[in-house]
Amino acid sequence: YSFQKEHDFAIQLQDKKMLITGDCGDWKDGDGCTISAFRKHTGIELWKTDYIFSESKIITPEGSSFSFIGMTYAPDFEGENEAVLYSVDALTGGHKLKVDFWAGEGKYRPNKIYHFGTHYIIDADAVDYRHITAINAESGLVRWELELDKDPFLRARAVDIVWSDSLVIIPLEEELRAYDLYSGTMRWSYDFTDDIDGIGYLNQDGVESGSISFLSDDNEFIDLNIISRRISFQENIN
Repeated sequence: YSFQKEHDFAIQLQDKKMLITGDCGDWKDGDGCTISAFRKHTGIELWKTDYIFSESKIITPEGSSFSFIGMTYAPDFEGENEAVLYSVDALTGGHKLKVDFWAGEGKYRPNKIYHFGTHYIIDADAVDYRHITAINAESGLVRWELELDKDPFLRARAVDIVWSDSLVIIPLEEELRAYDLYSGTMRWSYDFTDDIDGIGYLNQDGVESGSISFLSDDNEFIDLNIISRRISFQENIN
């Protein structure tokens, strides 16, 4: 086997010294996709699985497993399209979870999968709105869904949804919103427009107990107390 071959995607699982690759054919012809696992340094194939979906999206490493979304499109998008979440054991290729969580006639573009404790959070764009789905990681039940306004400018930044205790914190154009991880109930909203122009960089590494840190659009380092919803530290890093 040669790693010089081009793949639609490839990720490394450093802990297991494995490479996961995927290739999809022409979905209009029903060619489907193939996902394979190889030893990183020897190229020995460990397993290969063929799927009948049209396209695979946002493959995400998770220790000794990985997750991704398989999209199945109706011919010429005339009919129902489907999205399925897969969680796969990287050592065997077996499914730990498979959930049909979205179906519709419009286009649907998954952007990121987050694994927050007992739940997967899927952030996607539908035709006219941003769609958030929470799925129980053990039962596969869809626990809650949200429809939010789409913001292409926010999508262009390195700004993630983050998790703190039982809260899922979603950055929006002018505010941060916190939702209950288990119920999807909104717990609080913080309008930051009086304090900063916008959020330029945020990920899970900036989350600590009771606070989150991020960079503003003006390149300021911000530490926000999420209990009081007040900025405790703000300094330009230029």
